[in-house]
Amino acid sequence: MSLLSRISAAAIIVSSLVLAAVPGGAATKPSMSTMQTYTTPQAAASHCKGGHVVWVNTASGKVYKKGSAYYGKTKTGGYACESGSASSGKMGKSHK
Repeated sequence: MSLLSRISAAAIIVSSLVLAAVPGGAATKPSMSTMQTYTTPQAAASHCKGGHVVWVNTASGKVYKKGSAYYGKTKTGGYACESGSASSGKMGKSHK
């Protein structure tokens, strides 16, 4: 596991704890504790089984498809398999 992945995982755990302490907070952001992100689209693609690679903004939970202005551009985030993000309900709505 790369350093970036470990930092992202720690940030997700901390944000989950903060959201759990706020009434209604857990419902405002999707759970990303099981979402695997990668530092490059190639790394994500090697783990995607025929699916498309998306950019996941780990701070907001938004998912961006390739071609979006925010694909790979947000301050926090990583590449992930589309099949494991919005379509599985683990992430928020996909954005163009």
